[in-house]
Amino acid sequence: MSTTRQLAAIMFTDIVGYTTLMGDDSRSKQSLVGSPACFAAAVYTAMGENASAIRWLEQAYLDREEEMYWLKVEPLFRPLHNESGFRILYLNELS
Repeated sequence: MSTTRQLAAIMFTDIVGYTTLMGDDSRSKQSLVGSPACFAAAVYTAMGENASAIRWLEQAYLDREEEMYWLKVEPLFRPLHNESGFRILYLNELS
Protein backbone atom coordinates (compact mmCIF):
# COMPACT_ATOMS: atom_id res chain seq x y z
CA MET A 1 0.00 0.00 0.00
CA SER A 2 1.39 3.40 -0.97
CA THR A 3 2.09 6.07 1.62
CA THR A 4 -0.71 8.24 0.21
CA ARG A 5 -3.27 5.44 0.56
CA GLN A 6 -2.03 4.69 4.09
CA LEU A 7 -2.47 8.34 5.08
CA ALA A 8 -5.93 8.42 3.50
CA ALA A 9 -6.93 5.27 5.39
CA ILE A 10 -5.75 6.77 8.68
CA MET A 11 -7.67 10.00 8.05
CA PHE A 12 -10.84 8.10 7.19
CA THR A 13 -10.50 5.84 10.24
CA ASP A 14 -10.22 8.91 12.47
CA ILE A 15 -13.40 10.41 11.00
CA VAL A 16 -15.36 7.17 11.33
CA GLY A 17 -14.03 6.60 14.85
CA TYR A 18 -15.11 10.01 16.12
CA THR A 19 -18.52 9.65 14.53
CA THR A 20 -19.01 6.23 16.12
CA LEU A 21 -17.84 7.41 19.53
CA MET A 22 -20.37 10.21 19.55
CA GLY A 23 -23.32 7.97 18.67
CA ASP A 24 -26.54 9.91 18.16
CA ASP A 25 -25.50 13.15 19.82
CA SER A 26 -25.28 15.30 16.69
CA ARG A 27 -24.14 18.44 18.55
CA SER A 28 -21.11 16.68 20.02
CA LYS A 29 -20.46 14.82 16.80
CA GLN A 30 -20.30 18.02 14.79
CA SER A 31 -17.94 19.70 17.23
CA LEU A 32 -15.50 16.77 17.13
CA VAL A 33 -15.73 15.83 13.48
CA GLY A 34 -16.00 19.33 12.04
CA SER A 35 -16.80 18.96 8.36
CA PRO A 36 -17.13 15.26 7.55
CA ALA A 37 -17.90 15.68 3.85
CA CYS A 38 -14.88 17.94 3.38
CA PHE A 39 -12.68 15.46 5.22
CA ALA A 40 -13.98 12.61 3.07
CA ALA A 41 -13.19 14.71 -0.01
CA ALA A 42 -9.63 15.16 1.26
CA VAL A 43 -9.28 11.39 1.68
CA TYR A 44 -10.53 10.69 -1.83
CA THR A 45 -8.27 13.41 -3.24
CA ALA A 46 -5.26 11.84 -1.50
CA MET A 47 -6.20 8.49 -3.06
CA GLY A 48 -6.43 10.10 -6.51
CA GLU A 49 -10.18 9.45 -6.82
CA ASN A 50 -11.08 12.93 -8.06
CA ALA A 51 -14.68 12.20 -9.09
CA SER A 52 -15.51 10.91 -5.61
CA ALA A 53 -13.71 13.88 -4.04
CA ILE A 54 -15.81 16.31 -6.10
CA ARG A 55 -19.03 14.53 -5.04
CA TRP A 56 -18.04 14.89 -1.38
CA LEU A 57 -17.17 18.56 -1.90
CA GLU A 58 -20.60 19.07 -3.44
CA GLN A 59 -22.11 17.59 -0.28
CA ALA A 60 -19.92 19.83 1.86
CA TYR A 61 -21.19 22.82 -0.12
CA LEU A 62 -24.82 21.78 0.41
CA ASP A 63 -24.16 21.26 4.13
CA ARG A 64 -22.43 24.66 4.33
CA GLU A 65 -19.37 23.16 5.96
CA GLU A 66 -16.86 25.69 7.24
CA GLU A 67 -13.86 24.22 5.44
CA MET A 68 -15.44 25.25 2.12
CA TYR A 69 -14.27 28.82 2.83
CA TRP A 70 -10.69 27.67 2.22
CA LEU A 71 -11.46 25.51 -0.80
CA LYS A 72 -9.29 27.41 -3.28
CA VAL A 73 -6.23 27.72 -1.03
CA GLU A 74 -6.30 24.35 0.77
CA PRO A 75 -3.21 22.44 -0.46
CA LEU A 76 -4.98 19.08 -0.08
CA PHE A 77 -7.32 20.01 -2.92
CA ARG A 78 -4.66 21.31 -5.31
CA PRO A 79 -4.93 18.16 -7.50
CA LEU A 80 -8.59 19.05 -8.15
CA HIS A 81 -8.01 22.60 -9.42
CA ASN A 82 -8.24 21.57 -13.08
CA GLU A 83 -11.44 19.58 -12.60
CA SER A 84 -14.55 21.30 -13.98
CA GLY A 85 -16.59 20.23 -10.93
CA PHE A 86 -14.07 21.92 -8.66
CA ARG A 87 -14.22 25.17 -10.63
CA ILE A 88 -18.03 25.16 -10.47
CA LEU A 89 -17.92 24.64 -6.70
CA TYR A 90 -15.36 27.39 -6.32
CA LEU A 91 -17.48 29.83 -8.31
CA ASN A 92 -20.54 28.91 -6.21
CA GLU A 93 -18.55 29.58 -3.05
CA LEU A 94 -17.69 33.08 -4.28
CA SER A 95 -21.32 34.03 -4.89
